Amino acid sequence: MNILITEDAQETRESLFMIIKAKVDERYEITEAKNGIEALEVVKKFQLDIILTDIMMPEMDGFELIKILKSNKKQSIFL
Repeated sequence: MNILITEDAQETRESLFMIIKAKVDERYEITEAKNGIEALEVVKKFQLDIILTDIMMPEMDGFELIKILKSNKKQSIFL
């Protein structure tokens, strides 16, 4: 399973990463992005199953990210 964590606060990203690895499944592949723009670049490069996103981020917030991702009918990502 491939997961993207989109969060501008580094401490929160690291915490979510550690929680998923330790408590959920250490075999999951986790990628990180600092904002919605970075997240869209990751989506272009990797096949993702789940995106965890913050709402309030610089450059592109989580609402705009979700709107763009949902408009792409070719993707089947759990948001």
